[in-house]
Amino acid sequence: MASSRSDKRERILKAALGLVLERGLDETRVIDIARAAGVGKGTVYEYFPSKEALYLELFQEHVSSR
Repeated sequence: MASSRSDKRERILKAALGLVLERGLDETRVIDIARAAGVGKGTVYEYFPSKEALYLELFQEHVSSR
């Protein structure tokens, strides 16, 4: 079960990264991220309390690590 949770989290982050790179921060909506990740909008909020928290996680994992 823990694997499934981390898989969903990673799918959300991957979807968010792809959409942000394609559209930019302002044009990427949580519902779009959810659809791209194959989860419901509420599921995104189970893992990240806000869109900003999701973006901060993206930054920490993909930008600051380089």
